[in-house]
Formats: sequence, structure tokens, C-alpha cells
Amino acid sequence: MKDSFSLQPIPGRDGIPAEDLAELQGAVKLTHLALEAAMAAGPPSTSFGIPGGPSAGVPVLTTIYAYALARGWYGAEEIAERMGSDGCLRYLSRGLTADPALLRMFRRQHGELIRWTLALLISRSVGAVSGVDPKAEANLRLRAAIGTDSLALDM
Repeated sequence: MKDSFSLQPIPGRDGIPAEDLAELQGAVKLTHLALEAAMAAGPPSTSFGIPGGPSAGVPVLTTIYAYALARGWYGAEEIAERMGSDGCLRYLSRGLTADPALLRMFRRQHGELIRWTLALLISRSVGAVSGVDPKAEANLRLRAAIGTDSLALDM
């Protein structure tokens, strides 16, 4: 009988075993790794928000983005929707109201922080899988988020 779980690289990505990294560790473990990566990034504990709109702490939004991109959820609309339905993302958001405009603005202004945090999360999640460049993978996923949002806003 064939094992239902196997580490097969994503076509076009050397060494990355799954688009959704929760397939490797489980969603709860990935949640803990996202929190650890965001804490290690040392983001300021300042608030971020849209004038007249919702606001959230920079560490919370960084963690949300790192976790979502590690799961393969790229668009701000999808992330906002999943903040209400995915238990781990809801936990990470600490009750933050899902707002795609806030998420897009945060990603634009704090892209390097998200990229660094995601690279750390990927390195801790994928670990010993050879051929994985966490920085390159984080860059690919962040570019996918930008592209997804650009397409959604063009429609």
C-alpha cells in the first residue's frame, strides 16, 4: 500500500515538498512556527491601520501574512475570508476583523519584514529537505501575493 503522505517537490521549485507547508508539520505546528518566526523578526509593537478604519499590531499582521503565505493563501481577499473560517488563522489574528484593504496596505509597506519572517518560517518548517532556499521561496510567495492582489484589483 502506498503511503498517502510523500514529500514530492512542487513542479518548478527545487526541493519544496508542498505548496501548503501545513502538509509537512500540521496546521497547529505551523501556527507555532509562525509565531516564533514573527517574534524572532523583532517587529515593532506599533499599531498599523487605515485612517478611519481597523488597526492591528505590526507583529499580529506579520504573523498572519507569514502563516497565510506558508499555507499557499496569497490574495488579501482570501486571507481575510480565511481569518473568519480557519481556526489557526483566527487564533493568530486575535480577533482582528478581516479587511483586505488593510492587509494589502500592510503588505506593501512591510514587505521586507514579511519576507524575512516567511523565510525564517520556511526554514524552520521545511528543515532538512535538501535544496530548499527559504529566502528564494519566501520571495516567490510574496510575489505571488502581489500578483494575486493585482489581478483581483484589476477585475
